[in-house]
Amino acid sequence: MIEKPLDQSLKEKIFARAASCLMRIWHFLSKEYIITLVGIVLIAPVVTRSASWFIGPRSYKVYFVGNLDQTGVIDSWRGIKSSLKDEQIEGISIDIIQLDAKPDDAEQISKRIINTDDAILVVGHFGSTASSHALNQYMLADPPIPVILPIESNPDLDVRDSSRAYSPFFRLAPTDEYQAEAAANFAEEVGAKRIWVIEDAETNPIYTRYLAAKFIELIAAKYDEKSYLVNFCEERKVALTYDCDTIRKWASEHYHARVVLKTNVISPPAIDDVKSRDIDFVFFVGQTESCHLITNELGSFFKHTKTKPILLAAKGCESRLGKLPDVSDWETYAINHVSANDFYDREYEARPGIEAGLILKDIFDRVRQSRSLRGVFDMGFLNAVHFILGWHSAPDLRRTLASEMERSIEKTAFPGATNKHDLKFRKNGEVIGKDYIIWRLDKSDGEAKFVDFKPERKNSIASTTTNSERKVEFQKAGQRTKIVSQN
Repeated sequence: MIEKPLDQSLKEKIFARAASCLMRIWHFLSKEYIITLVGIVLIAPVVTRSASWFIGPRSYKVYFVGNLDQTGVIDSWRGIKSSLKDEQIEGISIDIIQLDAKPDDAEQISKRIINTDDAILVVGHFGSTASSHALNQYMLADPPIPVILPIESNPDLDVRDSSRAYSPFFRLAPTDEYQAEAAANFAEEVGAKRIWVIEDAETNPIYTRYLAAKFIELIAAKYDEKSYLVNFCEERKVALTYDCDTIRKWASEHYHARVVLKTNVISPPAIDDVKSRDIDFVFFVGQTESCHLITNELGSFFKHTKTKPILLAAKGCESRLGKLPDVSDWETYAINHVSANDFYDREYEARPGIEAGLILKDIFDRVRQSRSLRGVFDMGFLNAVHFILGWHSAPDLRRTLASEMERSIEKTAFPGATNKHDLKFRKNGEVIGKDYIIWRLDKSDGEAKFVDFKPERKNSIASTTTNSERKVEFQKAGQRTKIVSQN
């Protein structure tokens, strides 16, 4: 049987019906697809943000903040990177982010860090002036962002919030109260009589102004004690174990220094004015970047004088002192909170960063050990809920870091940059055990090199009592005289 071909009109009807069905299917799918696509575009950001809020950031951030043009900051960056590697807490990586920030940018940078959702700690800003603008921002955040101050030494950076028992920050350098005291004691030790204080108030004014003022205050107190002791003995005729001639001799040998001139680097005095004051001791308070001014000023001021004054430079000027030709023949000293031998260690400039990294590594280890359900409940109910559900957040971790820092106060010894000492901290953030050391620039071998200064102590009064006992006795007399004279 031979099949007849389909009628042409029937073929057209079948093709039309099939095309119509395909068009309907395509129209339905495309409509649903577009709606779905639009929905994804509109809803995805909300879902992503919600998930980020519940789950937390992909990584935590430690912000390293400082002026990268400043001497030692880049070295400290390398130091912290070398001592803090591949850190994680509960599977979340910890990244160290470098931020270049001039002192004038400190407040703006700190506000930007506070507004991030991943910041857990700040190392910086490598200067008392910059940190004075930023530290309040970090400490008053809710919760506070813990801070490590690598080189800041101004004591007024002690930030306290009355609503909190502890403000989480550590400082790696001893405060300038101790530096001023070491400088004043040194001036007394070498027999300074007429002192010139030069202040660099431009580079880091919070640091330099305090240190210069505190040094002047201590020198004045020492000179006043001399007057009180002598007057007390001569006018009141009170015997203090020794006769007045002995006390007068002892006081004149120990308490004679006075600050007769104070200037700043941008407004130098007239040369004749300096010469007329018979200066025998110069205390330069400045930063590394300003030390070349010593060459420009001091070399010309004392170029034609028979004797050159003793030069003492505050912390931050050491690396330039041995290279200044105009003062190369001076009796030159520097002050720092490490020994002169440590100064020549290849990791000297990197030490603040290394120590900050070692401290953080130790704290992170203890945080990992303490992240139990019982431990997180101590941080608050919400923190415990986050822990149970596997959520994580930078604020929760900041609270834990602050808690671990507080627990370590005066108890935990953190590893230092060398094996010579460990680091402990007080509740106000001060480091315990570090003090300021005077260095002498030694040129005996034809090469200028710093060595620790070891004074030769001479007893002015022969007695069975020690110098310290006599000094306490005389100081008590001076204080009594001060009260009497005021009345």
